[in-house]
Amino acid sequence: MAQRRLEEAVRARDAALQRLQTTEIRAQFEGIVTEIAREPGDVLAPGQAVVTMSEMQWPEVHMEIDERDIAEVKAGQDAVLTADAYPEERVPAEVTRIAPRAKTERGIIDVVLRPTRRPGWLRTGMTVDASIVVTPREELLVLPTTTVVQSGEDAFVMVVQDGRVRRLAVETGVGGVRGTVIRSGLREDAAVVREPATVSPGQRARAVESKANLEAADAV
Repeated sequence: MAQRRLEEAVRARDAALQRLQTTEIRAQFEGIVTEIAREPGDVLAPGQAVVTMSEMQWPEVHMEIDERDIAEVKAGQDAVLTADAYPEERVPAEVTRIAPRAKTERGIIDVVLRPTRRPGWLRTGMTVDASIVVTPREELLVLPTTTVVQSGEDAFVMVVQDGRVRRLAVETGVGGVRGTVIRSGLREDAAVVREPATVSPGQRARAVESKANLEAADAV
């Protein structure tokens, strides 16, 4: 009888060890335990949390985008993170994921950002400001609109080269009262005639600096 009880105890031990192997809790990533939800000896139901962990090395930032603006947001876009507590700190980030469905009751879509470098000040549950770079800023050459002459679909400017007035064809972009964008055909250091109607191609001229710190030309 003692032998049978020993054998039953060994089988019970082996069964307990087997169950222990199948119920071992392993984290899927390295992080920091931020909350302990259950204590040793507590009874757990399927799906109940034991601990809460945060991936502090490369945290995620969740921001809510109005569904009307989501068409301009794409994975891979650059972003910048800031916080009121650290106004001088600007952390570069990247859009890594866009939620597949919207929160219909609020009309928003969750967008996930991941910092591209480890921010030491970012904490779990912290509120930050996030700006997504939808269109990268580019430097444009802009001239006063009066210096650009439109001839049908073509455009040109008058410039001073080697002491003479020359006519240069240019490709223009957006134009308005405050200026016209020059996309190609003109160097940044060109001396542009401010009043092209007052000169003719081939006319002798000399470049002078205008009061607006723009290059102008005086006919002589």
